[in-house]
Amino acid sequence: MDTILENIVIKEGSFNFRFLNLPENISRKGIISFRKDGFQYYYKKKRRVGFLDKKFAFLRLLEKGEVNLYEYITKEINSTSTGTSDVIHYYIERNNEMHLVLSSRFYQIILRVLPDNKERIKKIKKREYNYFDIKEVIEEFNDLQKN
Repeated sequence: MDTILENIVIKEGSFNFRFLNLPENISRKGIISFRKDGFQYYYKKKRRVGFLDKKFAFLRLLEKGEVNLYEYITKEINSTSTGTSDVIHYYIERNNEMHLVLSSRFYQIILRVLPDNKERIKKIKKREYNYFDIKEVIEEFNDLQKN
């Protein structure tokens, strides 16, 4: 059953969300998705990005289609200062399988997960796309699948 709750306060530290003011009949463990600031978040099993990271987390949906693109943000301590910075990680979901897209393995992952289009494969092999073009690659793939 879907429940719409408007008065829930979500405290976030990177992508670790804490739900405050939940009604008694709703458990935190029962929340599988929510909308915040115009984005939909889904609770997904994923590959860990660090030693202390969890297997499950809320991921922000960036692109929806045959292939979904999710964003996951972690905090990292800066080695040169006492502050922290956000680190963005991308996950591609296709056929209910989640794939962590690493900048060092961008080309191999894209070619393995999205082998359907010869033109895109040529562009990827020629290095016309890079890790920072991930949203464009997924949007293009989903647009071609619609036609």
